[in-house]
Amino acid sequence: MKSFEHRVLRIADSDWTWVGFNWMRPAKEQHIGLGYILLSSLLLGLPGIAVGAALLYSVRGRVEPKVWLTLFAFAMAIELALHLWFARYWNRRAATLADKRR
Repeated sequence: MKSFEHRVLRIADSDWTWVGFNWMRPAKEQHIGLGYILLSSLLLGLPGIAVGAALLYSVRGRVEPKVWLTLFAFAMAIELALHLWFARYWNRRAATLADKRR
């Protein structure tokens, strides 16, 4: 399990992962709170949602507003779940680094 956690953190540490939002990336020893998780889920999820919406519109044409809202809610729920999972590993590493500094 630790190797999987290290892979997730390696991906999280990559500049490529932050898609132009590098200013949002916390320091490795910084704890991530719920407010950060919600904000980052929204900001990092919107570009993917926009691309998905454009593809859906180009394939289907007119789409009901209910469908857009459902797809948005579904995509944001997935994004939030992934960020919660990521934050768990990040915070574990931050606690380890804080312990080493003491």
